[in-house]
Amino acid sequence: MKPYKHLKGYLERFTLFRYGRLHFRIHHILSADQTPFLHTHPFHYISIILSGGYTEYFGEKTHEHTVGSVIVRKNTDPHRILSVQNGTKTLFLTWVTPEYHWEFKGRYGASDGWIDLPRGIYKRTLYGVDKFSKFDVYWHKSSDSVSGAASETNPSIDQQTKGTFISCIEN
Repeated sequence: MKPYKHLKGYLERFTLFRYGRLHFRIHHILSADQTPFLHTHPFHYISIILSGGYTEYFGEKTHEHTVGSVIVRKNTDPHRILSVQNGTKTLFLTWVTPEYHWEFKGRYGASDGWIDLPRGIYKRTLYGVDKFSKFDVYWHKSSDSVSGAASETNPSIDQQTKGTFISCIEN
């Protein structure tokens, strides 16, 4: 197994193998989603619970997923993981769809503890690399330049890492 972009304190991912646009991974889910937003993925996926389980908000209601559950989602299906049992691991199969990207759809539930920062461009360290990121209601994908960050419209998968404010942007 090869590590694949772990998200510290949230998700550890390991690639078993890839075949074209089909990816097979093991996900060790460490915590619930760190934002109050429903989100989509840039790929269709099937997740099979191998151990533990989690509670997910999807399709206007909550769902309990336990060992043996098979979850199938399209890249346009917004969802949010609400709670996670200790030791939750899944076999995660994705079909990459390059024409899609991460999207946040709307808030779910209370926003207690949600990041409350002024709108602007921030310097953040992501995966050991200093990058620039825009924050408005949520973090956007990072860039190597301030101007690149200011023009970014796609959300970042990493919504937890804070940054150092460096400049203001217009609303």
